[in-house]
Amino acid sequence: MTSRKGRTYMYFKGQPLYPFGFGLSYTTFEYSNLRTSTDSVNAAGEVAVSVDVKNTGPAPAMRSCNCTSSGSFRGGAAHQGTARI
Repeated sequence: MTSRKGRTYMYFKGQPLYPFGFGLSYTTFEYSNLRTSTDSVNAAGEVAVSVDVKNTGPAPAMRSCNCTSSGSFRGGAAHQGTARI
């Protein structure tokens, strides 16, 4: 059996250049027209959020957009949703 030491991330002992999920891509994206359904959150804690995402780079790619909230409701900042584009 061939040793895999130093050949894969599982055996890498150094510090990675970027943390997992950093968002590295072979292309670039442009974000525009961030919109919310209201200026404040209703009593149920709901607000719809939308954004236009355009691939402006040379390679086809998908992007995951995350939405987080901040404030004193529901315990403070929280991840609220993800959409793959």
